Amino acid sequence: MHRWGPTVRFVSTRLQQTPGTPARYGQGGHGPGPGGDADLEPTGSAPSAGRGIGGDRHPGGAGPGVDVGPLADLVAARDDLPAGLHVHVTPWTRGAQSTQGMQRVYRHALREGLISSDVYRVLSGTVGAQGMRDLLGVPAHRLWATAVHQQVLPAGPGAYAMNRLVKQEFGMARADRQRISERLAPMALSAYRSQEDIEQALRAFCDGGTITDRVWKQPWTLTKGSNALEVLDDVLDRALAGETGAVAELTVLGGTAAILDGYIARDHGSKEGTDRNSRTAPFRATPVNLLDVLSKTAGGLRMLHSIARAHVAADPAVWPKQFHPQDREVDGQLVRDGEPVLDKTREQVIIDYEWDLVYAADPVRAMATIAKNSRGPPESEAEDVRQRRLPATGGCGGRWPHVRPLLRAVVGIGGLGRPGGGRPPGRGVPGAALRGAVRDRC
Repeated sequence: MHRWGPTVRFVSTRLQQTPGTPARYGQGGHGPGPGGDADLEPTGSAPSAGRGIGGDRHPGGAGPGVDVGPLADLVAARDDLPAGLHVHVTPWTRGAQSTQGMQRVYRHALREGLISSDVYRVLSGTVGAQGMRDLLGVPAHRLWATAVHQQVLPAGPGAYAMNRLVKQEFGMARADRQRISERLAPMALSAYRSQEDIEQALRAFCDGGTITDRVWKQPWTLTKGSNALEVLDDVLDRALAGETGAVAELTVLGGTAAILDGYIARDHGSKEGTDRNSRTAPFRATPVNLLDVLSKTAGGLRMLHSIARAHVAADPAVWPKQFHPQDREVDGQLVRDGEPVLDKTREQVIIDYEWDLVYAADPVRAMATIAKNSRGPPESEAEDVRQRRLPATGGCGGRWPHVRPLLRAVVGIGGLGRPGGGRPPGRGVPGAALRGAVRDRC
C-alpha cells in the first residue's frame, strides 16, 4: 500500500461520521498492536469505497447525486489529518498529542454547552490578545490567555464535567491534577511557545502547575479590566482581605509568571544546595506545594503579585521583590508577615533566582535544610578517615559487617600484597588485584 493510504482511510472515516456521533478513542499511543493505530481510528462504520478527501458522497460505488446524509465535522477531520501524518509518517511528540486532544476536549465542551463560543475562540487560539479583551473583558496580555485555560478546565462547578471529557479523550481512569497539568501545559502556554527556555517552563507546568487546593475545582473567575497592572493591584487587595476567589486568581497569574520567568522549577529541576546561585534551591518542592505555601501568607501573596507585575511590565528595571511570610525575629528585630525584606542599606531585596523565592517562601525550612546539608562529609579527606567513615555511612562495611574484617585479613596475608611475594600455584589472587576490587566495591 502507498505510504499515504492509511492516512486517507483515517480521514475519510472521520468525514463519514455524523455531527451528533463523536469519535471514540482508545487509551492513546501509536504504532501497531493494542493501543496503537486501531485506537487512533474511530470505531464508526467502515470507510466507503471510492471515497477520498473532498470526493463525492457516493458509498459503495453509487453515482453522484445519491444523498447519504449531511457531511460530518470538517474541523475534526482537519485536526485528524496531521495526527494521521504524524502516526504513519513521522514521530508524534507528547506535546502534539496533548494539544490535539485538548482541542477535541474544548470542541466537545462547546457542543455540550460547558463553555461559550467566545471562550472557545480564545481557547482555540483563533483570536489575539486584543480579541480576547473584546470577547471576555480581561486585560489584553498573553498571561491572561494562559489563565483562561486554567480557569475553564480545573475551576468551578464545570470542572467535574470538563474532567469527565479529559478522561474520555485520553483514556484515563482518573484525571488528577498531575495528569491534567501534563495535558494542559502545551495549550495553556501556547502563547509563549517562541519564548527562550520554554521547555523548562513546560516541565514545571507539567509537574502540577498552578493547580493548588484553592484553584482545583473551586469557584473563582478572572477579574475584568483594561489595565493589567491595575487589575493585579485589585486582585491583591481582595486576596489580602481573605477573598478565596482572589487568592486562587493571584495564585494562577503569579504562579504562571513565576514558572515562565524561571523562579519556579519542577521538583527535580534544581538541586538542594548551601550557596545561593541559579542552579540550586534551599529545599526541593513541587510547583504546586511551593505555590500552596505562598498563597497562605500575606508575604507570599505579595511576592506572587510582585512577580506578576514584573512579568507584565517587561521592563529590565522592574524586579519582583521579597516580603516576609511569617512573624519572626530577624537580627534581633521583630518582622511581620507581609513586610518587605530589607538589606543592610534598608533597600528592599529583589527576587533574582529560584533560590530567592524558595528561601523567602519558608525561611525556617530553608535554614534547617541548609544546616542539614552543610553537615555532610568534606569533599576531600584522607583514605584512613574515609575507611573509618564507611561503616557508618553505608559502605561495604555498613551493608555487610562481616565482610570487611575478612577482606582485611585476606589482603594482609603475607606475600599477597608484597612485590615478588609469590603465591602457591592455583591458590589465592594477586594482592594488587584484590585490593583494587575491594576499593571498587566500597
